[in-house]
Amino acid sequence: MKTNSVDSLLETLYELSGIHFSIDNETDFDESNVKRIDELVTRLRSKLSPAQLMERYINGLMGLDEIITGAHDIHFEIPPLMDLMIISFKETITSEAISVINSLYDPSNGFMFKKDNHTCVLIHSAFDITSVDNYIKTCSSIRDMLNTEAMVNARIAFDRTSTLKELPIVYQHTETALKIGYIFDPDKTIYNYHNLGLGKLLYNLPTDVCANFLKDSLPDVDFSTIDNETLNIITTFLDNGLNLAETARILYMHRNTLVYRLEKFKNQTNLDLKQFDDAVLFRIGTMIYKYLKTKENGN
Repeated sequence: MKTNSVDSLLETLYELSGIHFSIDNETDFDESNVKRIDELVTRLRSKLSPAQLMERYINGLMGLDEIITGAHDIHFEIPPLMDLMIISFKETITSEAISVINSLYDPSNGFMFKKDNHTCVLIHSAFDITSVDNYIKTCSSIRDMLNTEAMVNARIAFDRTSTLKELPIVYQHTETALKIGYIFDPDKTIYNYHNLGLGKLLYNLPTDVCANFLKDSLPDVDFSTIDNETLNIITTFLDNGLNLAETARILYMHRNTLVYRLEKFKNQTNLDLKQFDDAVLFRIGTMIYKYLKTKENGN
C-alpha cells in the first residue's frame, strides 16, 4: 500500500470522525492495518444520513461509486430525477425558517441541509413540474411562505438534474446563479442558471477585460457620479424599449422634461440613449461596473 493511499484513508477517516489519526512507524504499517482502516471508513460512512451523504457528494468529498455504496448501506434509494434549490437569507437562518423549509418536502423523498449560517440546500425527487414558469411559481410560493410564516426574506436559485452523476455540477451552477442574480438583477429573488441572460456572460469574463472595455468604449462615462434619480430615469427608459411616451407616463414626468434629461446626459457622456447602439452600450457598461464593484468588495 502506497503512503499516499494511506494518507488519503487517514484524511477520509478524519473527515468522517473529526479525529486525527497518525502513523508512528510507517514500516510497521502493513496491508492488514490498511484493511482495518478501510473497514472503519466504510462503517462510518454507513452511519451517515441521506442528507449528509448528499452534502458530502455535491461538495466533492465523495465519489459517485462511494455515494451509491453509502446509500445502499443505509437502504436509501436515490431519486433518478431531482430538483435542487439553494435558499439564501440576508440574515442568519432562524429556527422558524428551518421549520418552514422542513414542511415543504416529504422526508422519504427529499432532505435539506444548511450550507452555512445564511444558506440552506433543498434536494427533492422531482416535483410534478412541466415548465420553468411553473418551477418559478413553486419557488415564489416558498419565498412567500418564508416571508409570511417565518418573517424572513429569501432568494432562491433552482435547477433540475436527470442523473446522480451531474448533481455536483448542477449544484455549482445553482450557487453561481445566486451570485450572478445578486449582482446583475438584485430586484429579483428567483434565479434559474439557464436564464441569466447577459449577466452570465459578463460574470465569466476576466476583470481586466471588463475594465478595458469601460476604458475604451465608455471613456466619458463615470458611473460612480451618476445619481440615483438619473439612473432610475435611464433604466426605466431602457426597460421600456426607448419609448419616450411610456417612460414619461411611468415616471409621472412630462415628455419634454424626459427629453431634456436625456439630452443633458448626452452632453455629459457623448451617449445618445435614444439611439439603440448607445443604449445597449450603456446597459452593458452599467452591468460591468456593478460586476467590477462587487469584485473589488471581495464577493
